[in-house]
Amino acid sequence: MPKVLVTTKEQIIKNMDTIDSYLNASGTTECSYAKDRIKMGKSFAYRIIDGEYHFYPSRFIGYINNNMVDHKADKGSGRFTNCEITKILNTKLEENEILEKEYLKYLRKFGLDVYDNKRRYWDIDIK
Repeated sequence: MPKVLVTTKEQIIKNMDTIDSYLNASGTTECSYAKDRIKMGKSFAYRIIDGEYHFYPSRFIGYINNNMVDHKADKGSGRFTNCEITKILNTKLEENEILEKEYLKYLRKFGLDVYDNKRRYWDIDIK
């Protein structure tokens, strides 16, 4: 069954919560999977939790009720998710030096190396 693109901010937030739950399950397959998605992503939304930036790749958060199993089975395309997320957030996806620095700090928190991608961000804190 093909994946369905998100249509609301609440659906995006639910997928962000899924990524966070994976990251909080240290040492699991889900945790490793979430770290890899964050490391290899190109387009990110973010939110600030307890003063810390958290980053979420568009190809994961852009499909309704996404999870590791579904994402592995049908990764989808960032082209489509980026367009939908841009519409929902009503802001452009662009390179951003400040968010790039915060993203690199976030990678270091997990002991991850930087993946050789040019990254872009939606400059809006999703609450």
